[in-house]
Amino acid sequence: MFRQRLLTTLILVPLALLMIFTSPAWLFQGLMFIVVLGMGWEWGNLIPCRYLIQKAVFLLGLVAACLMFWFAPNVLAFASLLAWIVTIMAILTYPTTLKVWGRPFVVILQAYTLLPLFLHSFTAIEALPHGAYWLLYLFGLVWACDIGGYVMGKLFGKHKMIPHVSPGKTWEGTLGGGLWVAVLAWFGMKGFGITALNAWVELTFVTWLAAIFGDLSISLLKRRVSIKDTGALLPGHGGILDRLDSLLAAAPCFYYGLYLLNNG
Repeated sequence: MFRQRLLTTLILVPLALLMIFTSPAWLFQGLMFIVVLGMGWEWGNLIPCRYLIQKAVFLLGLVAACLMFWFAPNVLAFASLLAWIVTIMAILTYPTTLKVWGRPFVVILQAYTLLPLFLHSFTAIEALPHGAYWLLYLFGLVWACDIGGYVMGKLFGKHKMIPHVSPGKTWEGTLGGGLWVAVLAWFGMKGFGITALNAWVELTFVTWLAAIFGDLSISLLKRRVSIKDTGALLPGHGGILDRLDSLLAAAPCFYYGLYLLNNG
């Protein structure tokens, strides 16, 4: 399993960097749209869609939602904010409120708001001045959160964080991952020449929290339908959603945080 994960990572990381740093805007947007469709295909397993025709109809709805977001980003961004509030409340109250939010149409609405928001935010970051470096830094934050949390949890983890949703997560691991994020944020502040210290700290803190809840959100939906992975496209890693779950929430927070940082 470890060899599979390592080999997949060694292939995917250079491909991702190549896409970010060399693709023209139209190609980058098209590739990200394909990635989001892949995430949507796997989201069908979380509804669950048991037949091919059901997944096809669901994906057509996702395409329509992405197009709507393109033309009315502010309206759908607000809808996505509400969807994230519902998701966070579901994580904090699971399994007590499962009968309320665990209905298939609620899971579908989550996909139709959260996935287009992710697509919009990710491509919008790339379009910023030095956007490729901002995306690279965002990846670094998420990796620091995930890897730091895993390492520190293995070394010091004793107190379970939300065992009903993600039994492996501990408070020690989460806080340890936060320390890794803080170190990276210090280097990022120096590298990007950030002078607004308070705003940078707030942006880092919110993005870190968002990454945690993004991870937990997909864990919650998998636990709801009793599956281990959302897919099997990436050997040793599972599916696309399994790898991009933290970014699903972190990318929008980071993008709108950067907007406020630059225009505040």
